[in-house]
Parts: sequence; structure tokens; C-alpha cells
Amino acid sequence: MRRLLLHLVVDSAWDRKIEGDAVEWNEESIARLRALWAEGLSTAEIGRRMGVSKNAVVGKAHRLNLPSRPSPIRRDVEHVQRRRLPRRVQGPTLPALSA
Repeated sequence: MRRLLLHLVVDSAWDRKIEGDAVEWNEESIARLRALWAEGLSTAEIGRRMGVSKNAVVGKAHRLNLPSRPSPIRRDVEHVQRRRLPRRVQGPTLPALSA
């Protein structure tokens, strides 16, 4: 009962569709998606404003051939320092097992 109540509160608070439901894209929602995309908003923010998941926005943008944008988590190669792995020890590291 508590879980069901929590589900209802979350769903009504965010006014989102229940997971698993397909998003119905109509001309108005597609026009809104195009406008928000052109503003440069993130896919997550577009999804929040439209009441759909980020993945629904990504999928529809791809099907509409909207211009791709660089990933927000990619960084310039010059600024990223690769983590150095410790050097391997040359030769035996443990004494031989005696039989």
C-alpha cells in the first residue's frame, strides 16, 4: 500500500506518464521539441518541460534528424590528464612455491 501511495504521489507531482507508456508525438509536441532543441536546452531539460523521458527526447530528435550537439561530458583531450597506471615489476614478485 505504501509503495502504491508513493507511486501515485510521484506520478501526480511530476505529471509524468507511467513508465512503459509510449509517448504520443503530435504536431504541437514536435514543434515544441524543435523550438526547445533550437534554444540549446539539454535533452533532460527538454524532457522535464515536456513531461517525457530524456531518452524519448533523444530518440525523437534522432528520428527528426535534428542537428547533433557535443556530449556535455566530453572534455578537450589537452585538458584531460590520463590516469597513469603503476609500472609492472620486472622479474618474480613472490618466492617460488616449494613442493
